[in-house]
Parts: sequence; structure tokens; C-alpha cells
Amino acid sequence: MPKNIQLLSLKLRNFKGVRDFSLESQGDTSVYGDNEAGKTSLFDAFTWLMFDKNSMNQSKFAIKTLDENNKVINGIEHEVEGIMMVDGIT
Repeated sequence: MPKNIQLLSLKLRNFKGVRDFSLESQGDTSVYGDNEAGKTSLFDAFTWLMFDKNSMNQSKFAIKTLDENNKVINGIEHEVEGIMMVDGIT
């Protein structure tokens, strides 16, 4: 069982309302911002990547990107990529 897991980078493409986002972590990272800025979407992306669930522990939730009329935009790929260091190994 791993004892130490560090998130080094997290990249999102067309995940929920986030079109393109990249986080490079150099240790402790704080995420903050106004309401509707995407903080929960980042957390959902991380938990979806790790556990196939969102931050509310739900396995069924919407990751699709919506247009200005709240209609799913078809034909685009949704992607979350993470690089982690586990017990000192990348």
C-alpha cells in the first residue's frame, strides 16, 4: 500500500465546463476563486481520474461540456490526465 502520493500535474480538456486547464504542482497547491469559477470541477476531475466518481462520491455525474443553452456539445472528447509521484516514483 502506498504511503505517500503527490499530484505533480493535472490536465483537463472539455471536462464539465472546463475547456482547457493545466496545473503544475511544486508541492502544496491551493485552489481558490469566486463561485462558478471551476474549483469543484477540478476536484471532480481528480476524483474521477482516481476513483471513477465525483467529489460527492457519485459514479453517475455529467462530465459533458454544455453550450450556452445547456445542451451537450456532441463530437468532442473529454480528457483528464494526471501525473503523480507514489512513494518517490513518478
